[in-house]
Amino acid sequence: MPLLVSFLHYVIAKLAGRAQLRVIHFPLSIIHSSELILGIDSATRGGSVALARGDEILGALEGDPTGTQSTQALGQIREILDANGLTLVDVDRIAVTIGPGSFTGLRIGIATAKGLAATLGCAVAAVPTLYAVARSAGVPGSIVALIPAGRNEVFAQRLRVNVDGAIEELTPPDHLPLPQLIELCGGIESLTWASVAGANYTDAVMAAGFSNWHVTPPTVNLAVNVIQVAQAGGRESTPTDLTAMYVRLSDAELKLRCQP
Repeated sequence: MPLLVSFLHYVIAKLAGRAQLRVIHFPLSIIHSSELILGIDSATRGGSVALARGDEILGALEGDPTGTQSTQALGQIREILDANGLTLVDVDRIAVTIGPGSFTGLRIGIATAKGLAATLGCAVAAVPTLYAVARSAGVPGSIVALIPAGRNEVFAQRLRVNVDGAIEELTPPDHLPLPQLIELCGGIESLTWASVAGANYTDAVMAAGFSNWHVTPPTVNLAVNVIQVAQAGGRESTPTDLTAMYVRLSDAELKLRCQP
């Protein structure tokens, strides 16, 4: 990890060039702030980056799920800043997903945030991935946030999104099969289910037969929601203290535990 952060310091110092960027304006209600916030999500497939100042999303880009996130993220950050006539030194805060999610993706995203924040001396916000997914639902209330975890399982958590954007934990984050999650939620009559692009759980959830269960369209750019959570009171951190929240062991760790 230190070598990767050192490499990122070098790459960040070399970022330059111009590029065309599609600038997206989202109908979002983001808590007002004059800070320029860079959002990074590498926990989900492909990842995404976004840039916001106050209630305006200045730009957002989604990564290629087949590409290398470390290369994509740095290039996309440069594109968004260049398109707005800004540089890295203009960034006031970096908000990054800390998990659960892809083990490799989380390591890349957190190392990128560490390198940027340490180099620029800016603030950093650690955003649990499922908080951002819950915020993407776009409605207040009890939200089941879930993302793919592989092997037909999901990372999931039930959260309450308040009207002011603040998020409360109703259950801890978990790693389990989708049918088990649906069964555990069976006693809750009114729920909103939220997930990410590439994950379609609508049929399975609605097959449970609860008329007050609703599934929102999967969010395409989770980095936008990462910024929202940070602006509504995300967890402040430092480059040194920024760590991943994995929820489950990696395959390598599982193999080690199985060894005699």
